[in-house]
Amino acid sequence: MTRQGEPVAPDSLRSRPHKLVGTIGTDFLDHKVLVIDYPRQRMCVLDSVDVYWRARTTFVAGRTKNNRLSIPLTINQHVYWALFDTGASLFPISTDYSTWQRLVVAGAKVDTLQGKSWGEKVSFFGAPMRYDAYLGSVRLPKASAWFTRNQRLLNFNKSEQVNALTGNAFFLQNVVLLDFAYARIGVVK
Repeated sequence: MTRQGEPVAPDSLRSRPHKLVGTIGTDFLDHKVLVIDYPRQRMCVLDSVDVYWRARTTFVAGRTKNNRLSIPLTINQHVYWALFDTGASLFPISTDYSTWQRLVVAGAKVDTLQGKSWGEKVSFFGAPMRYDAYLGSVRLPKASAWFTRNQRLLNFNKSEQVNALTGNAFFLQNVVLLDFAYARIGVVK
């Protein structure tokens, strides 16, 4: 077995620390449910939402395109569709400049962060959000909103018909269910 061309000894998978040997894409989750337990840093895949999870979870309808789940974030009584991407971990919400201006405190100090996206250097700019963000009735933690001018990322959002990307940052204190069978997201109460 190899990881990025480097050999990985089979016995190393059973020893600590755990080794990263790859990723799974959403095609693996087609018509399945991904449970992400952020506080305990674990996850599992289920065939369906059973009675246990239904009783403990507040679900919000989303939408899927190409096995990608988009979720509705309500901010200042406006719904913004955000693609849920665990790879967007750094930012609670990442969007375009125009949307960002509507979300943040006017005149707030702007942070700048440079990182790589698919091997390309990308700049992001962030400031505290002016309003609370909600997923259905669940109020999300106070956060900063970020934007980029990177055309590849902006074109991706446009092609996915979303206003933004969101990911782990809003949910680090929660257990979340991504139900790909019914295009919905759930937050455990």
